[in-house]
Amino acid sequence: MREGKDQCKGDGVQVLEGVEELSYTGNELGKETTEADRMFGVEIMKGSSKIEDNYLKELNEDLKLRKQELLEMLKPLENKNNLLCQKLMSNLEEKQRSLQIMRQIMAGKGCDESSVMELIKEAEEMKQNLEKQQRKMEWVKYQEQANILQNDFHGKVIELRIEALKNYQKANELKLSLYLQQNFAPKQTFLNLPGSQGR
Repeated sequence: MREGKDQCKGDGVQVLEGVEELSYTGNELGKETTEADRMFGVEIMKGSSKIEDNYLKELNEDLKLRKQELLEMLKPLENKNNLLCQKLMSNLEEKQRSLQIMRQIMAGKGCDESSVMELIKEAEEMKQNLEKQQRKMEWVKYQEQANILQNDFHGKVIELRIEALKNYQKANELKLSLYLQQNFAPKQTFLNLPGSQGR
């Protein structure tokens, strides 16, 4: 009987140990599952953050390039067209504002998502306004070039008219010269005759 009790006791201990082992394994499995879920969520956030970073970098680079283009355009026109220069400077100020928005977005990663999205929306509107202003400036530049060409054309016309007047004057001088030769020269010859001098 005692041996049977000891055996039952031993079997009970093994069962308890088996239950504890299963419980431990279940806890570990739960921990691993939670860790996997957390890592998966982190990966999703990283992917979203990476896409957003790339988008903001593209916007930022685009604005920098446009600012550089305007600076290059401004140099030769600085003393020629005040109106165009004023528009360019206004455009540059808009671009500076856009770059500030970009920096706020880049620095606002720890802020709530709504504020970041609001800044992104504002940046998009800025970009669209800048593109409209860019098209307007291109049109103004085109008009200015057309005016320059028109002024050159008028200048050429004036030069041709002056040349025509010169040719007309030369023609009149030639006619006058021929007239004098035909009418004045015979009289002069007659006056120089020996008989006419003796009289």
